Amino acid sequence: MEWHPFQCFQYPIDNYGTMPDAQMIVVAENGGHNGNLGYTYLYRDTDGSEEIPDSDVYTDKRPYVRALVVLNYDTLSTFPEAYQMRTLTHEIGHVLGLAHPEACKDTAVMRTTGDSLVSFDIEGHDVYNLNQKY
Repeated sequence: MEWHPFQCFQYPIDNYGTMPDAQMIVVAENGGHNGNLGYTYLYRDTDGSEEIPDSDVYTDKRPYVRALVVLNYDTLSTFPEAYQMRTLTHEIGHVLGLAHPEACKDTAVMRTTGDSLVSFDIEGHDVYNLNQKY
């Protein structure tokens, strides 16, 4: 299965020389995080001592340098590959600073599982929010 073609991200941070290298760690664990298909932890530091609360992901403008994506191996391994890729794409959206859309009726890959407006592809809503962020 081919990954999404988006490769044009720019990160508007002017202090790269003083920041630690960014890290994105993806793990698959039995049971995942509280049974969720996927969950993303975001941190402002590489040692994981300053976690960004879920409610602050989209509105917080400060940079974060570490992301830990936890996938639920038990459940995802029973799903088709397209569903697995959607889950990983959704979690990488969180790594990039996207939140779950709640105030609109647009389809989006960032919708939660079970939402009737969830998409298996990156949609205009997702691209718009990335453009607003970056």
